[in-house]
This record gives sequence, structure tokens and C-alpha cells, in this order.
Amino acid sequence: MVFQGLSDSGTNRKILNLLTQYNKKADFFIPGMLAVEDPKFVRGLYNKGHRIGSNTFMQSNDMHKYSQEELIDDFVRANIVIKGITNKKPSNLTCNSTKYTDDLLKAAYSSGNYNVVQPTKFLNYQSFKDYEQVFNYIKNVKKGSIISIKMDGVLSEGEYDKPTEP
Repeated sequence: MVFQGLSDSGTNRKILNLLTQYNKKADFFIPGMLAVEDPKFVRGLYNKGHRIGSNTFMQSNDMHKYSQEELIDDFVRANIVIKGITNKKPSNLTCNSTKYTDDLLKAAYSSGNYNVVQPTKFLNYQSFKDYEQVFNYIKNVKKGSIISIKMDGVLSEGEYDKPTEP
């Protein structure tokens, strides 16, 4: 399970408090622009042992359509911001609604992002209405799935679970 993006400061604190309460660690993929807006929270995550990865600088979609120069500029800017806050450059990267082409992977690697994470399931604050729905969903998730909880906004077209055949 990974968290992608940031929410409002109250929600962010609640998530951090729950992870601390249950002694769990998580990966947070944070856009550089949002990290600048809440550096205290990002530093707090890092200081509590959570891994901070890059969710690009602007959290843009369809980054496979960007040129090599645009990709490298975005990835490097995000890494500089996160390193400035945590004193450690992120080596993990995830992009929103993006195809991981060879060119994108090369740009990520040359920017210092040695691991690119491609979630297989996406959730957000609208995904469930009660605990029973959450429980039924989780018990049917295949082992090895990477569940990304998008902290803000709605899921994009390709992030919804496809209905299964009967």
C-alpha cells in the first residue's frame, strides 16, 4: 500500500497518527509542489521512518507524452525539493495515469529515480461507503498487488477497477 499525493493538513495528520498508533510504515509519493506547501508534514513522515518517493513535481497525468527534457526537468525539480526537506534524495518515483515507456524509465533513472512503482489498484476517499465494503474489497485483492491511495482528487479513467466477467 502506498499513499499518492497529499490531502489537507488535518487528514494528513490523522493518517500519520493512525500509522503511528498501529506501528505501521508506509510509502508516500509526494509531488514536489505539495511538499513545498507542507514541508513540516513531509519532514515528520520521514523522521518517523516512512519512505518518501517522488510523485513528480506537478503531479501531472500522461507524462509518457512529455519530451525527455521535460521529464528530466520535472523529475529533478521534485527530487531537489524533497531532498531539501528530508536531506535525502528520493530514489522511488510514481506517475499519475502514465504509461511507463522506455523513454520515461530512462529519464527517471538519469534523474536519480532508480525504482519506478506502478500501482495495480487505486483508491480514494470516495471508494467505499462503509467498513464492510472495505473488508470485502481487501479480502479479494490478489497478493502482490500495489494499492495506491490517492490523497486528493478523483480517480482517472484508467484507475478504476474493471468489472470482472461472471
